[in-house]
Amino acid sequence: MILYNEGLIEDEYFIAWHAQKAKTDKSSSLYDRKSEKKMRELLNDFIQWLQSAEYDDEYGDEETKDDEEKKVDDDADKEP
Repeated sequence: MILYNEGLIEDEYFIAWHAQKAKTDKSSSLYDRKSEKKMRELLNDFIQWLQSAEYDDEYGDEETKDDEEKKVDDDADKEP
């Protein structure tokens, strides 16, 4: 989760890795097939959440709400 929260790995990569479409270095001495399988199982809920997430960009919705609130406040200040 840290890799996702810090923006080090994109959503698309997690989804591709989970679907076994992303290339991994299976010849590496660090590769462990059993661990990879278990990790995929543990991340099922996270992957489903990523696939169902609706967003335009990382913070688009929050900025839009803040901008709208500021505009309403500015308009209220202008009224007599």
